[in-house]
Amino acid sequence: MALQFVDYLTAVMTLLIVADVVVSQLIFYTLGIDFSKLKGNQEAGERLRAFGSLFLGLAVPLLVLGIEMDTVWPLPSSYNFIYGDMVVYIGTLLLVAGLLMLKSPESIRLLYPMIAVFGLFVIVYGADIFYYNLSQNPLAAAGMMVAEGLGSVATSAYLFTSRRLVGYVAIALFVIAIIVTAITNVESIFDHTVSFKSWLP
Repeated sequence: MALQFVDYLTAVMTLLIVADVVVSQLIFYTLGIDFSKLKGNQEAGERLRAFGSLFLGLAVPLLVLGIEMDTVWPLPSSYNFIYGDMVVYIGTLLLVAGLLMLKSPESIRLLYPMIAVFGLFVIVYGADIFYYNLSQNPLAAAGMMVAEGLGSVATSAYLFTSRRLVGYVAIALFVIAIIVTAITNVESIFDHTVSFKSWLP
């Protein structure tokens, strides 16, 4: 319960930014690859395995913090589920993707339904924030989640179709998510510093 009163939302948002950057890199480095014909492509397989390791490294802290947020952070409120659920979804997705890419990179296309479903639910949470006017900046928070969700859906379509244009759309959506999250995160860091300063002598 010691973590119950520790606000680590800025750390989670930073991890999400890094995850979006890594996913965007993955899409960029695989543009032109036909995901339905990966078997035997050793170079692509090694590249996907490398990204799988990165995904696992990001998945573990996101899952741990997401579960903590869902259960006790920071006090019982709707924020726990709105933010915690999204982090758990993304952490779970990165975990499954990382394991699959390490074990069987030629099967990466199998991830597209899972990515699409998680993406759609993240969009719903974004709409929920905007509709109920939650957080200090509902428009930015909702925009962050909607961009994350749409980026996931576009990534799912990219894996299914292997079309370069769809890949570029997915990257563009993640860039929007990165920018919105980064701006919100910087503001949060300064706000949290001021709040924490009141506890110091």
